[in-house]
Parts: sequence; C-alpha cells; structure tokens
Amino acid sequence: PGKNGIELAQETFDINPRTFIVFATASSEFRGEAFDVYAFDYLVKPFKLNRVRQTMERIKLVLSGKVAGRPRPNSKSLTKDVSRKQFFRNDNRLVYLNLDDIIYITKESRKSKIYFVGGQIQTNDKLSVLEEKLAGYPFFRSHSGFIVNLKMVKELIPTGRSSYEMVMENTKQRPLITVEKFKELEEFTKAKLPKSG
Repeated sequence: PGKNGIELAQETFDINPRTFIVFATASSEFRGEAFDVYAFDYLVKPFKLNRVRQTMERIKLVLSGKVAGRPRPNSKSLTKDVSRKQFFRNDNRLVYLNLDDIIYITKESRKSKIYFVGGQIQTNDKLSVLEEKLAGYPFFRSHSGFIVNLKMVKELIPTGRSSYEMVMENTKQRPLITVEKFKELEEFTKAKLPKSG
C-alpha cells in the first residue's frame, strides 16, 4: 500500500533478479525509470493483444536461450552500473560500454558503428546481432540501417513521406526512422508528431 509501480518493481527485482517485469500503463512518462529497474518491456495503453503476444514470445525466446536478453544480476551484490554494461567486439579487442551512454548504432558495410557519449567504435557484429543483444533495453530498430537509444531521442523531423530524422542528445548526427517503424514506435509510446509531406 502506498507504493508505486516503480518501487514495487525494484523490490520484486531485489527479491528475484530473474523476474521478467512488464509494465502496462496509460502513460509513457515513466518509461526511463521502468528500464532503470530492469523492466523487460513497457506497454502503453491502449495496446493491441498482438503487442502483448510479442512480449511473451520474446520472454520465451530469452528463457529458451535462443535469443540473448539483457544481463540479469544473480545477486544483490551486483550493482546497476555493472549490469547495464556490455562487451562489444572491436577487431581483436573487447570494449566495455555503458549502455546508457550509447546514442545510436548504424550499419557500416558488413560491420556496425556504435556512437556513444564521448566517442564511437566499430564492431564486427551486424545490426541484427546487436538488436538481439540489446533486447529488453530501451533500444529500437528504427530503420534497416539504425538502432537508436530511445532515452536519447529529443524530437523527430519529417524528411518526406517515408521517413523522419531523429534529433538525438549528445550528437549532431541524425539517424533515420521510417514511417512504418514510427507507427510501431507510436503504438509503444503514443507519441504525437506532425504529419510529413
């Protein structure tokens, strides 16, 4: 009694770090806080049944080991900072990045380039591999050539009938989001933008 969903989620996760927490709410206001307490997904009402099924299928895939989910601490001794970092292969070395610092990722030939606060690195992994690796975190495949950190998005600017430019925090670069992907994102966030073209 008297506790909000974020507080209950944190307590639940502290008791059992392997719990898959999914928020279902009428507002996207607390999406950032939800992922800070290791939410697996965040559904904004009204959402379609198919959206719930997609989340359940992703959980099943993570449990089966077929898809890499977000790292989940095995004990309370692991800090949030450690659990929100992952290794990315850069040629013959591994770079340990804080996922909160990643701004966006783009395709570059057969490799990918990760732009983060303070720099950029090229990784040997394809976008499809990185998309699976980042499942459960607030990252979104906005375009065939981009994965963006939703917590870094400031605004979208129409560039025609088929896409928007995404204005991001900490960079002047603007990744793209297609109209189809925006509709998918809009279903998730219920954001409202001016129509393009």
